[in-house]
Amino acid sequence: MDFLTLIGKEMPVIFIHQAVIYAALFALLLFIMIRRHKAGKLAAWRIVCILGIFSWVFFVYLSTVFSREAYAGNHLELRLFWSYERILRRHSIFMLEEVLMNLGMLVPMAFLSGLLVREKSSYKWIVLAGFLISFSIECLQLITRRGLFELDDIFHNTLGVALTCLIMKFVRFRRRNNIDKTSQKYEP
Repeated sequence: MDFLTLIGKEMPVIFIHQAVIYAALFALLLFIMIRRHKAGKLAAWRIVCILGIFSWVFFVYLSTVFSREAYAGNHLELRLFWSYERILRRHSIFMLEEVLMNLGMLVPMAFLSGLLVREKSSYKWIVLAGFLISFSIECLQLITRRGLFELDDIFHNTLGVALTCLIMKFVRFRRRNNIDKTSQKYEP
C-alpha cells in the first residue's frame, strides 16, 4: 500500500457542522491576528504559521476523534510498546503503518511551531504541547468511545514532535555556524 492510499484511508468524513465550527474559529483567529498585524505586533508569516498550526491540529482532532463512530465498551491498551510486539511476533504491516502514522501525525504542528520560536529552550514547550495534544486525543477517544486509548500512541506522537524539534535545532545550529564562518571570511 502506498503512502497516498494510506493517508486516504485515514481521511475523516467531515460533516457540515464540523466545517462550520472550523470556519468560525478560523475566521475569529484570523480577525484577531489581522488586528495584531495592523498594530505592528505580528508579522504576516507568523499569521500563516499560526493558522497552519490551528488547521492541522483541528484536522488531527477531527480525524482521530470526532469523525469516528462510537462503539460499546471501553478500549484501553496500557502496555507500553505492545504495538512492537505485534509487529515483531505477528509481522503486522497494519500495526507498522499505525506506528509510522502516529510518528508523523503531529510533525506539521511541530515544524510550524518550530518556525515560530526563537530560542533553543522553546523546543521543550513544543514537545510538551505535542504530548498534551496526544494525551487529550487519547482521553477523548476513551471518553467518547471513538478509539483505543493507548500509551503507544502518546509515545509515538510525542516522539515524532521531539524528533522534528531535534532536526530543527540541528538545522538552525548548522545554519548559524555557516553564517558565522561566512561572516568571518569577509572581515578585514
